[in-house]
Amino acid sequence: MPRGLVVLFTLLEALFVIGLGIFLPFVFGVIGWSSLTGVNSTPAAIWQLAVQSWALGHGVPLHVSLGDASAVLASDMATFDLSLAPFAFAVVTALLGRRAGQRLVGSEAATLVVGLLVVFTGAFAAVALWSGQTSLVQFDVVSGTARVLAPFVAGLFIGWRPWEDVRSSRIQIPEIPKTWRDVIDTALRIAGATLAALVVIASAALLTLLFLGFSMEISLYESLHAGILGGIVITVAQLALIPIALTWTISWIVGPGFTLGTGAIVSPFATTVGAVPAIPLLGAIPETSTIGEWVTVLPAILAFIAATRFENDLRHNGYRVNPRDFASFGRVAVTAGIAAIAIGLISFLVGSYATGSAGPGRFAQVGIDPIAVGLVLAGGVFAGSLAGLLIGKLVRDSTAMRGT
Repeated sequence: MPRGLVVLFTLLEALFVIGLGIFLPFVFGVIGWSSLTGVNSTPAAIWQLAVQSWALGHGVPLHVSLGDASAVLASDMATFDLSLAPFAFAVVTALLGRRAGQRLVGSEAATLVVGLLVVFTGAFAAVALWSGQTSLVQFDVVSGTARVLAPFVAGLFIGWRPWEDVRSSRIQIPEIPKTWRDVIDTALRIAGATLAALVVIASAALLTLLFLGFSMEISLYESLHAGILGGIVITVAQLALIPIALTWTISWIVGPGFTLGTGAIVSPFATTVGAVPAIPLLGAIPETSTIGEWVTVLPAILAFIAATRFENDLRHNGYRVNPRDFASFGRVAVTAGIAAIAIGLISFLVGSYATGSAGPGRFAQVGIDPIAVGLVLAGGVFAGSLAGLLIGKLVRDSTAMRGT
Protein backbone atom coordinates (compact mmCIF):
# COMPACT_ATOMS: atom_id res chain seq x y z
CA MET A 1 0.00 0.00 0.00
CA PRO A 2 1.37 3.49 -0.84
CA ARG A 3 2.72 5.40 2.13
CA GLY A 4 0.21 8.19 1.57
CA LEU A 5 -2.72 5.80 2.02
CA VAL A 6 -1.06 4.28 5.09
CA VAL A 7 -0.85 7.72 6.69
CA LEU A 8 -4.45 8.54 5.72
CA PHE A 9 -5.90 5.31 7.12
CA THR A 10 -3.82 5.68 10.28
CA LEU A 11 -5.12 9.23 10.68
CA LEU A 12 -8.72 8.02 10.32
CA GLU A 13 -8.11 5.19 12.81
CA ALA A 14 -6.80 7.63 15.42
CA LEU A 15 -9.72 9.97 14.79
CA PHE A 16 -12.14 7.05 15.25
CA VAL A 17 -10.55 6.05 18.59
CA ILE A 18 -10.80 9.55 20.06
CA GLY A 19 -14.09 10.43 18.39
CA LEU A 20 -15.95 7.32 19.53
CA GLY A 21 -14.95 7.83 23.15
CA ILE A 22 -16.26 11.41 23.18
CA PHE A 23 -19.26 10.67 20.95
CA LEU A 24 -20.97 8.44 23.52
CA PRO A 25 -21.22 10.98 26.38
CA PHE A 26 -21.94 13.73 23.84
CA VAL A 27 -25.00 11.91 22.45
CA PHE A 28 -26.48 11.32 25.88
CA GLY A 29 -25.67 14.92 26.80
CA VAL A 30 -27.64 16.12 23.78
CA ILE A 31 -30.55 13.87 24.74
CA GLY A 32 -30.53 15.21 28.28
CA TRP A 33 -30.22 18.80 27.04
CA SER A 34 -33.12 18.46 24.63
CA SER A 35 -35.41 16.57 27.04
CA LEU A 36 -34.98 18.47 30.32
CA THR A 37 -36.59 21.87 30.73
CA GLY A 38 -34.86 24.81 32.30
CA VAL A 39 -31.37 23.76 31.16
CA ASN A 40 -29.60 26.64 29.46
CA SER A 41 -26.80 24.82 27.64
CA THR A 42 -25.33 25.20 24.18
CA PRO A 43 -23.93 22.40 21.98
CA ALA A 44 -20.45 23.74 22.74
CA ALA A 45 -21.07 23.41 26.47
CA ILE A 46 -22.34 19.85 25.98
CA TRP A 47 -19.20 19.06 23.97
CA GLN A 48 -17.03 20.38 26.80
CA LEU A 49 -18.97 18.32 29.35
CA ALA A 50 -18.58 15.23 27.15
CA VAL A 51 -14.82 15.79 26.88
CA GLN A 52 -14.58 16.29 30.64
CA SER A 53 -16.47 13.03 31.28
CA TRP A 54 -14.27 11.21 28.75
CA ALA A 55 -11.10 12.66 30.30
CA LEU A 56 -12.18 11.73 33.82
CA GLY A 57 -12.89 8.21 32.54
CA HIS A 58 -9.21 7.95 31.60
CA GLY A 59 -8.06 9.00 35.05
CA VAL A 60 -7.44 12.67 34.21
CA PRO A 61 -8.06 14.69 37.42
CA LEU A 62 -10.49 17.59 36.97
CA HIS A 63 -9.96 20.76 38.97
CA VAL A 64 -13.39 22.30 39.56
CA SER A 65 -13.69 25.90 40.70
CA LEU A 66 -17.35 26.92 40.93
CA GLY A 67 -16.83 30.22 42.72
CA ASP A 68 -19.97 32.35 42.67
CA ALA A 69 -21.62 29.89 40.23
CA SER A 70 -22.54 27.62 43.12
CA ALA A 71 -25.70 28.42 45.03
CA VAL A 72 -25.48 25.26 47.15
CA LEU A 73 -21.87 24.85 48.25
CA ALA A 74 -20.15 27.11 50.73
CA SER A 75 -17.32 29.27 49.41
CA ASP A 76 -14.65 27.10 51.04
CA MET A 77 -16.08 23.99 49.32
CA ALA A 78 -16.68 25.49 45.88
CA THR A 79 -13.18 24.51 44.72
CA PHE A 80 -12.37 20.80 44.64
CA ASP A 81 -10.88 18.03 42.51
CA LEU A 82 -12.56 15.10 40.79
CA SER A 83 -10.33 12.06 40.25
CA LEU A 84 -12.57 9.01 40.76
CA ALA A 85 -12.51 7.64 37.22
CA PRO A 86 -15.49 5.92 35.54
CA PHE A 87 -12.90 3.88 33.68
CA ALA A 88 -15.30 2.22 31.27
CA PHE A 89 -13.99 4.91 28.89
CA ALA A 90 -10.41 3.68 29.37
CA VAL A 91 -11.58 0.09 28.77
CA VAL A 92 -13.21 1.13 25.48
CA THR A 93 -9.99 2.90 24.43
CA ALA A 94 -7.93 -0.19 25.28
CA LEU A 95 -10.29 -2.42 23.27
CA LEU A 96 -10.06 -0.07 20.27
CA GLY A 97 -6.26 -0.18 20.58
CA ARG A 98 -6.33 -3.98 20.68
CA ARG A 99 -8.59 -4.00 17.60
CA ALA A 100 -6.09 -1.78 15.74
CA GLY A 101 -3.16 -3.93 16.84
CA GLN A 102 -4.73 -7.18 15.67
CA ARG A 103 -4.89 -5.83 12.12
CA LEU A 104 -1.14 -5.23 12.19
CA VAL A 105 -0.12 -8.82 12.88
CA GLY A 106 2.22 -9.97 10.11
CA SER A 107 2.33 -6.57 8.42
CA GLU A 108 5.73 -5.37 7.25
CA ALA A 109 4.70 -1.75 7.85
CA ALA A 110 3.48 -2.46 11.38
CA THR A 111 6.26 -0.51 13.12
CA LEU A 112 5.54 2.59 11.02
CA VAL A 113 1.79 2.30 11.54
CA VAL A 114 2.18 1.89 15.31
CA GLY A 115 4.33 5.00 15.50
CA LEU A 116 1.87 7.02 13.43
CA LEU A 117 -1.08 5.74 15.46
CA VAL A 118 0.50 6.83 18.73
CA VAL A 119 1.41 10.27 17.34
CA PHE A 120 -1.97 10.93 15.72
CA THR A 121 -3.96 9.60 18.68
CA GLY A 122 -1.94 11.73 21.06
CA ALA A 123 -2.43 14.81 18.88
CA PHE A 124 -6.21 14.31 18.65
CA ALA A 125 -6.41 13.64 22.39
CA ALA A 126 -4.49 16.84 23.16
CA VAL A 127 -6.76 18.91 20.90
CA ALA A 128 -9.88 17.35 22.46
CA LEU A 129 -8.64 17.98 26.00
CA TRP A 130 -7.72 21.56 25.17
CA SER A 131 -11.21 22.17 23.76
CA GLY A 132 -12.86 20.66 26.84
CA GLN A 133 -11.52 23.16 29.36
CA THR A 134 -13.76 25.89 30.73
CA SER A 135 -13.51 28.62 33.30
CA LEU A 136 -15.07 26.23 35.82
CA VAL A 137 -13.22 22.99 34.98
CA GLN A 138 -9.49 22.79 34.26
CA PHE A 139 -7.04 19.92 33.77
CA ASP A 140 -3.46 19.35 32.66
CA VAL A 141 -3.50 18.71 28.90
CA VAL A 142 -0.01 17.18 28.76
CA SER A 143 -0.47 14.63 31.56
CA GLY A 144 -4.05 14.08 30.40
CA THR A 145 -2.85 13.15 26.92
CA ALA A 146 -0.44 10.64 28.44
CA ARG A 147 -3.25 9.10 30.51
CA VAL A 148 -5.46 8.76 27.43
CA LEU A 149 -2.62 7.20 25.44
CA ALA A 150 -1.70 4.66 28.15
CA PRO A 151 -4.67 2.25 27.71
CA PHE A 152 -4.59 2.70 23.93
CA VAL A 153 -0.89 1.81 23.67
CA ALA A 154 -1.34 -1.14 26.05
CA GLY A 155 -4.22 -2.49 23.97
CA LEU A 156 -2.30 -1.82 20.75
CA PHE A 157 0.68 -3.93 21.82
CA ILE A 158 -1.51 -6.69 23.23
CA GLY A 159 -3.28 -6.95 19.88
CA TRP A 160 -0.11 -6.56 17.82
CA ARG A 161 2.04 -8.97 19.87
CA PRO A 162 5.36 -8.04 18.21
CA TRP A 163 7.25 -10.55 20.35
CA GLU A 164 5.57 -13.41 18.46
CA ASP A 165 6.10 -12.22 14.88
CA VAL A 166 9.61 -11.07 13.92
CA ARG A 167 8.34 -9.82 10.54
CA SER A 168 6.35 -7.06 12.14
CA SER A 169 9.00 -5.65 14.46
CA ARG A 170 12.70 -4.93 14.54
CA ILE A 171 12.76 -5.33 18.30
CA GLN A 172 14.87 -8.31 19.30
CA ILE A 173 13.48 -9.94 22.44
CA PRO A 174 15.74 -12.54 24.10
CA GLU A 175 14.23 -15.98 24.03
CA ILE A 176 13.17 -17.38 27.40
CA PRO A 177 14.12 -21.05 28.04
CA LYS A 178 11.21 -23.41 27.47
CA THR A 179 11.09 -24.62 31.07
CA TRP A 180 10.66 -21.11 32.39
CA ARG A 181 8.22 -20.23 29.61
CA ASP A 182 6.01 -23.05 30.88
CA VAL A 183 6.34 -21.80 34.46
CA ILE A 184 5.44 -18.23 33.47
CA ASP A 185 2.58 -19.40 31.28
CA THR A 186 1.16 -21.54 34.09
CA ALA A 187 1.49 -18.70 36.60
CA LEU A 188 -0.29 -16.24 34.30
CA ARG A 189 -3.05 -18.78 33.67
CA ILE A 190 -3.56 -19.21 37.40
CA ALA A 191 -3.70 -15.44 37.89
CA GLY A 192 -6.04 -14.97 34.93
CA ALA A 193 -8.39 -17.76 35.99
CA THR A 194 -8.51 -16.47 39.58
CA LEU A 195 -9.23 -12.94 38.45
CA ALA A 196 -11.90 -14.09 35.99
CA ALA A 197 -13.60 -16.12 38.73
CA LEU A 198 -13.52 -13.11 41.06
CA VAL A 199 -15.12 -10.94 38.39
CA VAL A 200 -17.89 -13.52 37.87
CA ILE A 201 -18.56 -13.79 41.61
CA ALA A 202 -18.47 -10.01 42.02
CA SER A 203 -20.87 -9.58 39.07
CA ALA A 204 -23.33 -12.05 40.59
CA ALA A 205 -23.06 -10.35 43.99
CA LEU A 206 -23.57 -6.90 42.45
CA LEU A 207 -26.60 -8.08 40.48
CA THR A 208 -28.09 -9.55 43.66
CA LEU A 209 -27.47 -6.33 45.60
CA LEU A 210 -29.09 -4.28 42.83
CA PHE A 211 -32.18 -6.46 43.11
CA LEU A 212 -32.28 -6.32 46.92
CA GLY A 213 -31.74 -2.55 47.01
CA PHE A 214 -34.44 -1.78 44.45
CA SER A 215 -36.53 0.38 46.82
CA MET A 216 -33.58 2.56 47.81
CA GLU A 217 -32.54 2.96 44.17
CA ILE A 218 -36.06 4.11 43.23
CA SER A 219 -35.98 6.63 46.09
CA LEU A 220 -32.71 8.05 44.80
CA TYR A 221 -34.16 8.30 41.29
CA GLU A 222 -37.18 10.18 42.64
CA SER A 223 -34.97 12.58 44.59
CA LEU A 224 -33.34 13.71 41.32
CA HIS A 225 -36.66 14.80 39.72
CA ALA A 226 -35.21 14.04 36.28
CA GLY A 227 -38.36 12.78 34.55
CA ILE A 228 -38.58 9.77 32.26
CA LEU A 229 -36.02 10.78 29.62
CA GLY A 230 -33.71 12.20 32.26
CA GLY A 231 -33.96 8.95 34.20
CA ILE A 232 -33.00 7.01 31.08
CA VAL A 233 -29.98 9.25 30.55
CA ILE A 234 -28.92 8.82 34.19
CA THR A 235 -29.34 5.03 33.94
CA VAL A 236 -27.21 4.80 30.80
CA ALA A 237 -24.60 7.16 32.30
CA GLN A 238 -24.28 4.84 35.28
CA LEU A 239 -23.05 2.08 32.96
CA ALA A 240 -19.70 3.87 33.02
CA LEU A 241 -19.65 3.29 36.79
CA ILE A 242 -20.15 -0.48 36.55
CA PRO A 243 -16.37 -1.23 36.38
CA ILE A 244 -15.90 0.87 39.53
CA ALA A 245 -18.73 -1.01 41.26
CA LEU A 246 -17.19 -4.36 40.27
CA THR A 247 -13.77 -3.25 41.53
CA TRP A 248 -15.27 -2.16 44.85
CA THR A 249 -17.12 -5.48 45.13
CA ILE A 250 -13.91 -7.43 44.50
CA SER A 251 -12.14 -5.29 47.10
CA TRP A 252 -14.94 -6.15 49.54
CA ILE A 253 -14.50 -9.87 48.80
CA VAL A 254 -10.73 -9.63 49.26
CA GLY A 255 -11.15 -7.91 52.62
CA PRO A 256 -10.07 -4.23 52.67
CA GLY A 257 -13.43 -3.09 51.30
CA PHE A 258 -14.02 0.49 50.16
CA THR A 259 -14.90 3.90 51.57
CA LEU A 260 -17.70 6.30 50.66
CA GLY A 261 -16.06 9.34 52.15
CA THR A 262 -14.89 10.24 55.62
CA GLY A 263 -16.31 7.92 58.26
CA ALA A 264 -18.05 5.59 55.80
CA ILE A 265 -16.50 2.18 55.17
CA VAL A 266 -17.94 -1.00 53.69
CA SER A 267 -16.05 -4.26 54.31
CA PRO A 268 -16.77 -7.81 55.57
CA PHE A 269 -15.46 -6.77 59.00
CA ALA A 270 -17.29 -3.47 59.48
CA THR A 271 -19.95 -1.52 57.63
CA THR A 272 -20.77 2.14 58.21
CA VAL A 273 -22.49 3.70 55.21
CA GLY A 274 -24.02 6.99 56.33
CA ALA A 275 -25.47 9.43 53.80
CA VAL A 276 -24.68 8.64 50.15
CA PRO A 277 -24.77 10.90 47.07
CA ALA A 278 -27.93 10.85 44.94
CA ILE A 279 -26.55 8.22 42.57
CA PRO A 280 -29.12 5.41 42.21
CA LEU A 281 -26.41 2.77 41.78
CA LEU A 282 -25.23 3.45 45.34
CA GLY A 283 -28.62 2.33 46.64
CA ALA A 284 -27.40 -1.25 46.19
CA ILE A 285 -24.91 -0.88 49.05
CA PRO A 286 -26.26 -2.76 52.11
CA GLU A 287 -26.29 -0.89 55.40
CA THR A 288 -24.96 -3.92 57.31
CA SER A 289 -22.66 -6.83 56.50
CA THR A 290 -24.66 -10.07 56.43
CA ILE A 291 -22.22 -12.59 54.95
CA GLY A 292 -19.25 -12.55 57.31
CA GLU A 293 -15.47 -12.60 57.25
CA TRP A 294 -15.26 -16.06 55.66
CA VAL A 295 -15.73 -14.51 52.22
CA THR A 296 -12.13 -13.21 52.34
CA VAL A 297 -10.76 -16.74 51.80
CA LEU A 298 -12.39 -16.96 48.37
CA PRO A 299 -9.33 -15.66 46.43
CA ALA A 300 -7.11 -18.35 48.00
CA ILE A 301 -9.71 -21.05 47.26
CA LEU A 302 -10.07 -19.92 43.65
CA ALA A 303 -6.29 -19.83 43.21
CA PHE A 304 -6.06 -23.31 44.74
CA ILE A 305 -8.63 -24.69 42.27
CA ALA A 306 -6.90 -23.00 39.32
CA ALA A 307 -3.47 -24.27 40.41
CA THR A 308 -4.65 -27.88 40.71
CA ARG A 309 -6.03 -27.61 37.18
CA PHE A 310 -2.96 -26.03 35.57
CA GLU A 311 -0.44 -28.20 37.46
CA ASN A 312 -1.44 -30.92 35.03
CA ASP A 313 -0.24 -28.72 32.16
CA LEU A 314 3.21 -28.57 33.73
CA ARG A 315 3.24 -32.37 33.87
CA HIS A 316 2.27 -32.65 30.21
CA ASN A 317 5.12 -30.28 29.34
CA GLY A 318 7.57 -32.66 30.95
CA TYR A 319 7.93 -30.98 34.34
CA ARG A 320 7.05 -33.00 37.45
CA VAL A 321 6.80 -31.50 40.90
CA ASN A 322 8.80 -33.28 43.57
CA PRO A 323 8.18 -31.75 47.01
CA ARG A 324 11.24 -33.57 48.42
CA ASP A 325 13.53 -31.86 45.89
CA PHE A 326 14.44 -28.33 47.03
CA ALA A 327 15.01 -27.08 43.46
CA SER A 328 11.69 -28.52 42.36
CA PHE A 329 9.90 -26.94 45.30
CA GLY A 330 11.61 -23.64 44.54
CA ARG A 331 10.26 -23.69 41.00
CA VAL A 332 6.75 -24.31 42.34
CA ALA A 333 7.20 -21.37 44.72
CA VAL A 334 8.37 -19.21 41.82
CA THR A 335 5.26 -20.19 39.84
CA ALA A 336 3.01 -19.24 42.74
CA GLY A 337 5.00 -16.04 43.26
CA ILE A 338 4.65 -14.96 39.63
CA ALA A 339 0.90 -15.61 39.80
CA ALA A 340 0.68 -13.52 42.98
CA ILE A 341 2.73 -10.66 41.52
CA ALA A 342 0.70 -10.64 38.31
CA ILE A 343 -2.69 -10.46 40.00
CA GLY A 344 -1.36 -7.97 42.57
CA LEU A 345 -0.13 -5.61 39.84
CA ILE A 346 -3.39 -5.90 37.89
CA SER A 347 -5.47 -5.18 40.98
CA PHE A 348 -3.25 -2.20 41.85
CA LEU A 349 -3.50 -0.80 38.32
CA VAL A 350 -7.27 -1.19 38.10
CA GLY A 351 -7.74 -0.09 41.70
CA SER A 352 -5.89 3.17 41.06
CA TYR A 353 -8.74 4.13 38.71
CA ALA A 354 -11.41 3.15 41.25
CA THR A 355 -10.24 5.49 44.01
CA GLY A 356 -9.93 9.23 44.32
CA SER A 357 -11.95 12.34 44.96
CA ALA A 358 -15.66 12.37 44.15
CA GLY A 359 -16.43 15.89 45.34
CA PRO A 360 -15.86 18.38 48.16
CA GLY A 361 -15.98 17.80 51.87
CA ARG A 362 -16.29 14.23 53.10
CA PHE A 363 -16.17 12.87 49.55
CA ALA A 364 -12.60 14.07 48.98
CA GLN A 365 -11.46 10.44 49.29
CA VAL A 366 -13.70 7.68 47.95
CA GLY A 367 -12.96 4.15 46.78
CA ILE A 368 -10.43 1.49 47.69
CA ASP A 369 -6.85 1.32 48.88
CA PRO A 370 -5.18 -0.23 45.80
CA ILE A 371 -1.96 -1.07 47.64
CA ALA A 372 -3.76 -2.90 50.44
CA VAL A 373 -6.02 -4.75 48.00
CA GLY A 374 -3.08 -5.74 45.82
CA LEU A 375 -1.02 -7.03 48.74
CA VAL A 376 -3.87 -8.97 50.36
CA LEU A 377 -4.97 -10.47 47.05
CA ALA A 378 -1.40 -11.38 46.12
CA GLY A 379 -0.92 -13.10 49.49
CA GLY A 380 -4.08 -15.16 49.11
CA VAL A 381 -3.23 -16.16 45.54
CA PHE A 382 0.31 -17.14 46.52
CA ALA A 383 -0.89 -19.39 49.35
CA GLY A 384 -3.65 -20.94 47.25
CA SER A 385 -1.40 -21.46 44.21
CA LEU A 386 1.40 -23.01 46.24
CA ALA A 387 -0.96 -25.44 47.95
CA GLY A 388 -2.77 -26.24 44.72
CA LEU A 389 0.39 -27.00 42.74
CA LEU A 390 1.73 -29.32 45.46
CA ILE A 391 -1.51 -31.05 46.39
CA GLY A 392 -2.56 -31.40 42.77
CA LYS A 393 0.61 -33.35 42.08
CA LEU A 394 0.16 -35.60 45.13
CA VAL A 395 -3.47 -36.34 44.24
CA ARG A 396 -2.61 -37.29 40.69
CA ASP A 397 0.29 -39.46 41.81
CA SER A 398 -1.90 -41.31 44.30
CA THR A 399 -4.58 -41.77 41.64
CA ALA A 400 -2.01 -43.11 39.22
CA MET A 401 -0.67 -45.54 41.85
CA ARG A 402 -4.17 -46.87 42.55
CA GLY A 403 -4.73 -47.31 38.83
CA THR A 404 -1.62 -49.46 38.51
